[in-house]
Parts: sequence; C-alpha cells; structure tokens
Amino acid sequence: MKKIVLNYLVIAALVVLAAFTSCGGSNGGGGSKSSSIIVMTTEHDGVIFHLSGSGTVMVDWGDGSEKDSLTLNGGVVFRHFYPNESIRTITINGDNITKLIFPRTKF
Repeated sequence: MKKIVLNYLVIAALVVLAAFTSCGGSNGGGGSKSSSIIVMTTEHDGVIFHLSGSGTVMVDWGDGSEKDSLTLNGGVVFRHFYPNESIRTITINGDNITKLIFPRTKF
C-alpha cells in the first residue's frame, strides 16, 4: 500500500512540476525566471531524488532539520534519512527546475 501511495505522490509532484515549468519564462514582457514549488509526502525512513535545471533550489525535509540549499548546474542528487518511518512533507522551492527523477528503490 505504501508503494502505491508513494507512486501517486510522485505522479502528483511531476504534474505540479510540469505545470510550473510550462507557465514560467516571462511575465508579459520581462524575461524573468520561472519559480517552481514541489510538495511531496513520504512515509519512508529515507528519500532520494534527482533534480535537473539551473538556479538555486531549497529543500525543506519536513522534519525540522536544516534546509538544503544548492545551485543546480545541470543536476543534483538529494538524499535524506529520517530516524523512523513517519509521514513527512517535503517542500522543494527552486528557479528553473526542469526535471525531477524519483527512483523506485528503497535503501
């Protein structure tokens, strides 16, 4: 059941990513950056995903730990481990995120 829920959440995150990246680029005249917000929920004790794009990205892991902030220069792999399995919401904010890959492997 957890695997099915996780798959639906990944699909939802990809739909949100597609909506934000397809709407970005310009705000009627200026060539401003598109900004993406991706929200995912997990019950696992660890997550791993790959983001591609450019600009700065901030990841809030939803467990009170320090947020990760990195510059995307092509692609970056994010890994985070939780002390136990519990429902957590991960929020990703970034400029010009073009791809999210969420592997189906458990570690």
